[in-house]
Amino acid sequence: MSVPAHRPYWPVRVASSYIPPVSGRGALMRAAAVFRHSNS
Repeated sequence: MSVPAHRPYWPVRVASSYIPPVSGRGALMRAAAVFRHSNS
């Protein structure tokens, strides 16, 4: 994905799209994983 890494809001929005706000901890972990994956 060629998306600017200096945009910390897009991964959060994308994550929120397919990560239901069930468990705060689980959501954070998944969001972190998504952010790490897209940032690499």
